[in-house]
Amino acid sequence: MELSVVPVDKPEDMNAIAGRAHFAKTAEDIHEALVVAVTENGGSVVKSRGQVEEATPSTLFVFNPAEPHAGWMGWSERWQYRSMYLTQTALDQLAAG
Repeated sequence: MELSVVPVDKPEDMNAIAGRAHFAKTAEDIHEALVVAVTENGGSVVKSRGQVEEATPSTLFVFNPAEPHAGWMGWSERWQYRSMYLTQTALDQLAAG
């Protein structure tokens, strides 16, 4: 596997993750920030707000802070996605321009 580092100009309180998953299932979890995630390749199944939905390429998910959610592999053998974790401070900075 090849790893690369890509510099990103972002607000100090914003975290971003690019992930590739080959797992069976994640435990339900929560985050302290607003989560915005998009599927790039492959897919999975995501449970949030009592709903179970399929994540296919270009699917956009948004999870509110402290909102429980989980994901697992569906029809795809892999799931490649990118997500941003935006704190309230980061959202305020983005809104201010």
